[in-house]
Amino acid sequence: MGSNAQRFSRLWLGALIAAGIAHGWSLAWPWGETTRGETIPALSLLALALLARSLGGAVTACDVAWRTGLFNAAAFATSFGWLHISMHQYGGMPLLAAVAAVGALAAGLALIPAGVFYLAWRLRAARPGQMADTAIFAGAWLLSECVRAQLGTGFPWGAIGYAQVDSPLRALAPWIGVYGLGFVVAALAYLLANGFRRARPWRVNGIRIGLISGVAGLTLVAANQALPVLQATPGLQVRLLQGNVPQDQKFVHQLQASLMDYGQALLSSPADLTITPETAMPVERRYWPEALAPRVQATLEASGRLALVGLPATAADLSPRYSNTALAMGSPTPWRYDKYHLVPFGEFIPPGFRWFVDQMQIPLGDFARGERVQPLLHWKGERIAAHICFEDLFGEELAASFVAAQAPPTLLVNMSNLAWFGESVAIDQHLHIARMRALELARPILRATNTGATAVIDARGEVVARLPYRTKAALDATIQGNAGPITPYARWVGAWGLWPLMAWALFWMALGLALGGTKSRA
Repeated sequence: MGSNAQRFSRLWLGALIAAGIAHGWSLAWPWGETTRGETIPALSLLALALLARSLGGAVTACDVAWRTGLFNAAAFATSFGWLHISMHQYGGMPLLAAVAAVGALAAGLALIPAGVFYLAWRLRAARPGQMADTAIFAGAWLLSECVRAQLGTGFPWGAIGYAQVDSPLRALAPWIGVYGLGFVVAALAYLLANGFRRARPWRVNGIRIGLISGVAGLTLVAANQALPVLQATPGLQVRLLQGNVPQDQKFVHQLQASLMDYGQALLSSPADLTITPETAMPVERRYWPEALAPRVQATLEASGRLALVGLPATAADLSPRYSNTALAMGSPTPWRYDKYHLVPFGEFIPPGFRWFVDQMQIPLGDFARGERVQPLLHWKGERIAAHICFEDLFGEELAASFVAAQAPPTLLVNMSNLAWFGESVAIDQHLHIARMRALELARPILRATNTGATAVIDARGEVVARLPYRTKAALDATIQGNAGPITPYARWVGAWGLWPLMAWALFWMALGLALGGTKSRA
């Protein structure tokens, strides 16, 4: 018995690690000329189904915890393993230390789902029934993702719902968002893995699963048909700049060249709105080449054009620190957006971690924080909400501007610099994250990035134009915003954040426990 148990554990050890890696790949496939960067929704579903199958045979709550933790640690390490590039190649940290740091982050985040599932299985009855187990599994998965999105400053990268941005489930995004999609995927995965394990499966469980699938299909159709009709604005001519400046030369060897190149691009752009990447101008305006800043401002203002420029700017509270800022140039009325959700270690230093940051020579690593909700930019009939870099991971924060303003945004702008992560799939993953935000909020998104993916995304989450990676170019497009009503998701998540989702998760977990009865397990 002992050897069989050990053999079983070794088999599950390898299988769960492979499944976690598969989930990471499903978010953006890392190989192939035509398939690289694509999502694979079915792979994500099957990976989670394997985890669900392993839990169906778990004996104790501790078994559930280590299996869930192992799956998630592998998934996280695969999803954002590219973080080591910024630490090692551009931050100067030794390679082994950088890899160890990413591994520690993945393992630490994996403790969240491991802990949630442990508690759920401690309360779960010995044989609560298939539907009760499904409710517990899906609720625990949703709760763990919501906790990960908010614990500390939150790091929800790799949420399983992002793999569904190209699946039929995407129709639910404007109603329940990416974490709600994760709940649905978890429920489907558990049914797929465990729906045919009991006696007479084709006569009992097969019919039950068929009915559930039919209801789910009708729900998708109804969700898609019930969405508000898009109300297009007159539109803007836009130009998105992609400088392709090497990250290790941005602040040193190519500083003056970047300033002049972007300055000339702003002066010569014919578009109504020109957008640069995040910190495209790596120093604040007083350090630009002589007379460049006033010349750009005067030229744009005289021609009725506007530019959104990424740069470090003196903090709005006039403190000694800088803000990571998107500055409107050409507008007669001053406007700026200061990044609110800062990256730990890269943009602010968590208490007690100065020693860690000192090992990385990353410039501008301690920014001041902007306000969560900031005024919209009004320009030629559009109401524009800007966000910077990975802020588009936090849909609940973007949605806050929809419920706070008298009139919601018609258009979203993201300014990023992903050169920190080389040619990894981080670029593709970030594009899919932006597509999910467009789906959830039913607003087009303009993305201006340093090395890729500079793109125009419509209000249905489809990429309508983009630039190739690692090229210095400009993307010209005509974009029409959406002045229609905000989505149900934007309305409730903008007002209450992720709390309704966490309440929903607890409801289903409690329902599953109630259906099967509760009994403490060893």
